[in-house]
Amino acid sequence: MSVSSNTPDSNTANNTASDSDTVVTNADLSVTKSDGVMTVTAGDGVTHTYTITVKNLGPSDAMNASLNDTWPSGFTRTGITTTQGTCSPATGNGNFSCTLARIAAGASATVTANYTVPATTPAGNQTTSGDALRHLRPRPNAKYRSGG
Repeated sequence: MSVSSNTPDSNTANNTASDSDTVVTNADLSVTKSDGVMTVTAGDGVTHTYTITVKNLGPSDAMNASLNDTWPSGFTRTGITTTQGTCSPATGNGNFSCTLARIAAGASATVTANYTVPATTPAGNQTTSGDALRHLRPRPNAKYRSGG
């Protein structure tokens, strides 16, 4: 910005000013996962569904958000849907990952993963463990300049 006047100015070196601010981003992401049951029966043919919700508590948008899921080894995944982005592999017995892209502050993305429990699955605990959420590549800091 600058100032001027029709009146002579004895010091024109102080007639301009500017201000530079560094913008930082911070997204507090959380993840929940539940299939709503405590026990499943091997070989019963029932399809169960995990609902995984990734929520951005803000204050900034989460850019390039991704989800990595450690899949229980005894469960067979039969399909995945997501409210945004893509997940792969959609079927199988191994881990999967999702590219969720941008999650706005205060918003969430939901992934549903269907599974069955084969008759060959041994009795015992099947756990989905590990860091299910990996954030991620934050938006690079931007510099905004005001003034002239």
